[in-house]
Amino acid sequence: MVLPNLTIIFTAIIVTLFCLLLLAITQKRLNIPPKNYYRLIIVALPFSIIINLFKIPLLRDLFSPYLTQNSLTFYQIIIWLLIVGVTEETIKVLPVFFPPLNKKIRSNKELTIIGWCLGTGFGIGEIWFLTIQYSFAYGNSNHWLSWITGFGVERFFVVFGHAAFTIIALKGLEKSYWRFICSFSMAILLHGLYDSPILLYTAGFLNKIEMNLIILMELICVFILVYYLLFVIGTSLNEVSEEQRKKVKTNLLKRAEKATLKDGNLKCKKNNQY
Repeated sequence: MVLPNLTIIFTAIIVTLFCLLLLAITQKRLNIPPKNYYRLIIVALPFSIIINLFKIPLLRDLFSPYLTQNSLTFYQIIIWLLIVGVTEETIKVLPVFFPPLNKKIRSNKELTIIGWCLGTGFGIGEIWFLTIQYSFAYGNSNHWLSWITGFGVERFFVVFGHAAFTIIALKGLEKSYWRFICSFSMAILLHGLYDSPILLYTAGFLNKIEMNLIILMELICVFILVYYLLFVIGTSLNEVSEEQRKKVKTNLLKRAEKATLKDGNLKCKKNNQY
């Protein structure tokens, strides 16, 4: 009987806890109702399992002979990346087009929050999908430090990547479906670029040092991008909404004053008539 590797499971638990801490900070910073926020994340958790059960056999059937011989061509790499980008980004944005979620979208801020939740939930689900696979495949591996600094750190930042690409994919939906197609295509392109270093290394286009440097740069860029999308744009969206609320309140008060004056004038006229 093959026992699961507890080091990998422990690493996944640590990464998940860090992700949950980040989610809690974001939820409080953006003043999002907890019920709707965490429900979206839970809904997105199984998406990675569903899409990987479809995607992995497809990629294996198409490319396994080339992977074993390290003979992937540049065009095959592009096809691989397109398959991964299209399948993952499609399943992440799919809930937006069905009720009750599609009825709740009224602003760019809501699209940003929905994209963050769906992408983060997908990323956490992917952590555990890979953990289950690796914990049995590497049953005798006890190098806990290498797993935490390698698999753990990489998965933590990949969650940011999924969140960033989902936010970008949904950005155009507020304005029109044509804008959504453009933003969705941009997310697929960025997703492909994000995944490309490992495939380019496998095909022999990059050496290991170059691959690691590019991945490190990508992780830093994705972290900055998510911070910008959530905390800079998200905060500005909050400020705009507060300003709009103040304007609405001011307009309502003015209308109420006008209505009161009108009623007062009518009463005066009636009293004068008598």
